[in-house]
Amino acid sequence: LGQWAATKLTCRPKLLNAAAQGDVRLEHRFSDKDRLFWSFSIRDNTQIAPMNLPGIPFGGYFSDLQLRPQVFRGQHMGLAETHVFSPRLVNEFRIGYNRFFYTAAALSSGVNLGAKYGIPGIPDFGDLNGLPSIGTTGLTGVGEPLTSHRGQNVRQVLDNVSYISGRHAWKFGFDHRRTEFNFRQGNSSQGSFSYTGVFTND
Repeated sequence: LGQWAATKLTCRPKLLNAAAQGDVRLEHRFSDKDRLFWSFSIRDNTQIAPMNLPGIPFGGYFSDLQLRPQVFRGQHMGLAETHVFSPRLVNEFRIGYNRFFYTAAALSSGVNLGAKYGIPGIPDFGDLNGLPSIGTTGLTGVGEPLTSHRGQNVRQVLDNVSYISGRHAWKFGFDHRRTEFNFRQGNSSQGSFSYTGVFTND
């Protein structure tokens, strides 16, 4: 005990937060009355939290979703056409698409840790492999209780007409958007074990 009391443990974990972004924009003028505009943007963001316990495989593998490697991707594309019919009448047409996707990956990088550590009956799920969820009363749980994949798509069509009549300016049109949200989350796909001490009175 005296030896451990004199030992000072120091840990300076680092969070990886890497981002990459690209943008493309094109604009073409067909004439003084007709213009076309197109743009595309993409952004990737990867976040990897530091391991809980350095030197221990997978950092102790605590069952916290925020400790998994997380990948975010956002994409946007837009197309717009502006046409001048007359100095008093202008039409603007736009279409757009936005997509956001999020993945919380497994710490095991596809390794079936249940089978590796001798736990029978754990199926192989490829990239979704991991350590079974193990909970013990009074202790922090380990394993992967779930994996998460989320995606959102937004499609938009818009048209505006601007008209000037004397001292009045009129603007009308429509804006249609379709939002789609996809969510896939596995619950204890590698198995779940719970130890409460009910039968052993521990």
